[in-house]
Amino acid sequence: MRRYSFLISAMAVVALVFASITVSSAAPGVRNYGPFAGGSPDSGTCGNDWADDTYSRFFKVVTDGTNGTYTVTEDFRQGSFVTHQGPSPAACELGTNSMVAEGISGKLSGTFNIIVSNGTYSATATIQDFDHDMKIGTADFIRSIFGDKATYVVEHFNFQYTTKNNGSWINSDAGNSGDIVSNP
Repeated sequence: MRRYSFLISAMAVVALVFASITVSSAAPGVRNYGPFAGGSPDSGTCGNDWADDTYSRFFKVVTDGTNGTYTVTEDFRQGSFVTHQGPSPAACELGTNSMVAEGISGKLSGTFNIIVSNGTYSATATIQDFDHDMKIGTADFIRSIFGDKATYVVEHFNFQYTTKNNGSWINSDAGNSGDIVSNP
């Protein structure tokens, strides 16, 4: 009888361990990608390209597998910008004639919070430059990791721009603030 009791106890322990492994494997997963070198013109509230940006992109994918959507955070780090002469980034929102001079430089950082639908996540997919612009952009990353049928929406964004002597500007879905001008 002792042998059977020991065997039943051992089987119960194995079943408990297996159950805990199954539960933990169903927990949300997080996978990080990057850095990917990037750069783009930057539009202000007047629609103008007030600056050229350079940055490194980092992506974090969170999978929970419950409703067929995925959360992706795209961080823009180690960024810088150089201005073009013209209206300042906040000029049209503020209703001013604020101008920015050519060649003002500063630092930038930012984040996109993205919801991806209609895709199939492949954690080990090769990230491809589909538009052949020599940079991995948001669309390239989403298509590479989630497939051709994936769709996405940037739910939230927040970018911060700072200069030594010409002000700072926050461009956010929650509202913009500040400005970068030639003579603050």
